[in-house]
Amino acid sequence: MVDYLQRVSPPAGSFDRRDIEISAVTRQFKALAVDLDAPVVAAAQIGRQAVEDSRKLPPGDYFDPRVQDALRLRRPQLHHLREGGSEQEADLVLGLLNYRADYQEDLSDAAASSPIPNVTRLEVGTLKNRYGTPGRWVSLAFDGRYGLLRNPFLNELDNPADERG
Repeated sequence: MVDYLQRVSPPAGSFDRRDIEISAVTRQFKALAVDLDAPVVAAAQIGRQAVEDSRKLPPGDYFDPRVQDALRLRRPQLHHLREGGSEQEADLVLGLLNYRADYQEDLSDAAASSPIPNVTRLEVGTLKNRYGTPGRWVSLAFDGRYGLLRNPFLNELDNPADERG
């Protein structure tokens, strides 16, 4: 597991551009995965372009369907990967959308100080899948109390207020 791909030092040598450096690093990870016959997982940051490309959020509550639709348009895409080149060697690239984080970012300071729910809605989607179909997204819930990702519809009847976030 590599927590932050952009922080890995490139191999020795001279590179003209940062994307070429990142490509060299990912080629080394791919070779490592093949040698070990095991997956290598690397997290990478997307550029702010993902949010800039999407429209502004309409006025309304976080749970308003129009706000949810606007947030869904902020799903990351392959070209949003910061300092491109990392996706070239990858067999699978997943994107993560945190609805609450994108919503909070657009709020004023006063509104952003509202309590954060115990359960936060996430979506994970396939941006690239060398052996399957890209473009599929699934909903998840992050339960911060326990540090767990789970089915967002689990225990919905037990505590529906938590499930709304």
